[in-house]
Amino acid sequence: MAFASRLREELARVLPRRRCCQQAELVALVSLDGRPADGRFVVQAANAAVARKLYTLGKQVWGGTPQVQKDPRSRRGRYLVQLQRPDEAGGAGSAGEPASRGRGAAWAASRGLGQADGRPTTVPERDCCRRAYVRAVLLSRGSLADPEKGYHLEVALDTDQQAEDLREVLAQYGVRTGLVHRKGKPVVYLKDADDIAEVLRLSGGHGSLLAFEDFRVLKEMRNQINRLVNAEAANVEKTVTAAMRQLEDIRLIEDRIGLSRLPPSLAQVARLRLEHPDASLADLGQLVQPPISKSAVNHRMRRLAALAAQLRRNSPAHGGN
Repeated sequence: MAFASRLREELARVLPRRRCCQQAELVALVSLDGRPADGRFVVQAANAAVARKLYTLGKQVWGGTPQVQKDPRSRRGRYLVQLQRPDEAGGAGSAGEPASRGRGAAWAASRGLGQADGRPTTVPERDCCRRAYVRAVLLSRGSLADPEKGYHLEVALDTDQQAEDLREVLAQYGVRTGLVHRKGKPVVYLKDADDIAEVLRLSGGHGSLLAFEDFRVLKEMRNQINRLVNAEAANVEKTVTAAMRQLEDIRLIEDRIGLSRLPPSLAQVARLRLEHPDASLADLGQLVQPPISKSAVNHRMRRLAALAAQLRRNSPAHGGN
């Protein structure tokens, strides 16, 4: 199952204990995916788990017996959930009434929710209810990329006001968001792993949060291993290149003047390099009698390189005698 699907299944199973949070989550779900029809709210649910949640919340918060059926127009296995409107709605939203007006009456009737500047709002004021609101938005419109492919969470909404409300709520928890428009509709997105983890925590998706953090740790370990491997490979390449150059210099010296004419300290290191072409400078130092440090071996190699360079300059090919 895709990571986003697992998250949706988990959030669908989270039921708030406090009635105010139940109201906040139910109203947010209705506001995003519902419409008034024949004195009821009809809400489209993405899957059976979401439909069960709407059924439970609708029955507990607004009363009545919600009706659930498969959406005949959907090819993705969506469901339609009919919810009884709260008594305080006073029958608002009857047939032919504008959806915003009917929904506004129901929203205003829910505790902790109201109207701001004559506009229906689903953003509650209490911290616990805001978390329920975030959960509803993720459940309804959220899409989370598989962390193995990259860090990306987005929420596709219908209006700029919905996007502004969500961004304001998340900003109160220190979550940074971006906003783009696709086909004229706002999309709120997050690309920082810490911000995504915080949203998962706020929504109550603790299982998904743990899985997400596991991916983060594993990814960091892989990156660290890759950095170490790359660094080691670079060091090996550097060592091999240096050894090849040293062998070339030593063979030139041996051909031109012979190693026996070198000072004993240089001759010993030169012969050891010929005998151990793959050895590191530190390993060569341990083979010297008595052993010497890596820096001492490097110093002697530089002297050999300087001598080889002088011999090349004095060769006929370089205009020497």
